[in-house]
Amino acid sequence: MKAKGPSPISDLIATLFAACFFLVFAAGFGGAGIMLALQGLRHHDWQSVCFAAPFILIGVLAALGGIWVIRINLREGKAKAAHPDEPWMWDADWAGGQIPDHAVGGTVGTWIFAVVVNGIAIPAAVGTTHQYLHTHDPKLLLGWIFVPVGIWMLILAIRVTARTAYFGKSVFSLLTLPASPGGTLAGIIHIPQVLRPTGPVKLHLTCIETHRSGNSTSQSVVWEDEEQLDGLPPAKMGSDIPAYFTIPADVPETGHTSTSREISWKLEVKAPTAEISYLSKFKLPVFKVANPIVLPVPAPVAKLQHHETQPPAADMPGITLTRLADGRCVVQFAAGRNWGLAIWLTAMGAVLTGAFVLMVQNALPLVPEIVVALFAAILDISTLNAWLSSATITVRHHGLHIARGLPMLRRQRDVPAAGIKDIVVRFSTSLGNTTYYTLSAMTSANEVSIVSGVRGKHNADFIAAEMKQAMGMAPAVPTA
Repeated sequence: MKAKGPSPISDLIATLFAACFFLVFAAGFGGAGIMLALQGLRHHDWQSVCFAAPFILIGVLAALGGIWVIRINLREGKAKAAHPDEPWMWDADWAGGQIPDHAVGGTVGTWIFAVVVNGIAIPAAVGTTHQYLHTHDPKLLLGWIFVPVGIWMLILAIRVTARTAYFGKSVFSLLTLPASPGGTLAGIIHIPQVLRPTGPVKLHLTCIETHRSGNSTSQSVVWEDEEQLDGLPPAKMGSDIPAYFTIPADVPETGHTSTSREISWKLEVKAPTAEISYLSKFKLPVFKVANPIVLPVPAPVAKLQHHETQPPAADMPGITLTRLADGRCVVQFAAGRNWGLAIWLTAMGAVLTGAFVLMVQNALPLVPEIVVALFAAILDISTLNAWLSSATITVRHHGLHIARGLPMLRRQRDVPAAGIKDIVVRFSTSLGNTTYYTLSAMTSANEVSIVSGVRGKHNADFIAAEMKQAMGMAPAVPTA
């Protein structure tokens, strides 16, 4: 089956547009940086020179990005001409069946972003501090609000670099090329170094739809599945992680469903260790073919698959699930349970709020102030919810009782069981390697949100199964 995608003319136009965008971006940032650096050198203003360095770096990287886009698209064009009906052959990694871990490539991007942010934040902080010592104007100290972001990015860059150096570059060897809806996605992830997990190895497969409209881009999860392994099979060198997923027949294939929508398939693998937690990510080819490949899970791998239904309490911090003798199920979600997300929201909210204060004090145009104020308000409200909002869900045979919200502002709602068709798990957001989910009740009239911010799909699936059991919608969930 021929994949749906842009025509050759559209490909050429997109390539030229992307290349021109990168080059114009490079000229703008790089040119401004060079002019600022030359001006600083003439006046021996080393703060301006330091401030210009990130802009020059952005310009150089944008120019290299434009060249890279042209090379990649030319190579892909030749592959399309040679294999017009086999889109999995258009990508060099897919065609060879050896897919490298693209989390490693993200290491370079993280370092670039960290250098750029710190290159702007530190000179700005030093300059405003120098002015403060002479003027004692307290608003100048707001120049430090971007420094914590720069430090956080630097710590993140060091962490991802340490992980890459420790484990090496992982490669996913496909056993099903291509994987297809109605078939099996199977392969072996080879790690150069020995992996000694201290807990289950988690493999999370997602089908993601990306929608682009103007300058905005949004993503939604179309389908996902998760497998866990209690151990790893023996390997001659390093470590091997087997991956076996059954893909439903009704899910979309990789590629463009329209000019503004694109489907991609991604596999994320995580494992806790005593030293550095393992993480790898792979972009996978999933295409509809006439005869999908179906592979059974080998017996040695089946024995390693994690069959525990109830997550350990350590995997659900801040969430307490209680089964009562009368059949009720009470699930309590504590305030501030997702402290990592709360800290991130706090930092981003502080940055935007500080930026808004600076804009007001420096009498900048009204429209940018309003835009920044709106985003700052959204982040500040989200921060309050992350730190202070809690929820108690009581599930009975006759329905759900939902009580949630901020202290003194808790809202309560009853949802009758007669109108509930299902309890579903929706992807909500992700922060670093952690994904968060929302539980919703599907009724005959609409979708009712029960609770959000449930960390990890395994936890969300377990809680949803417990709720359905308490309402008599599913078999009992065994206790580990």
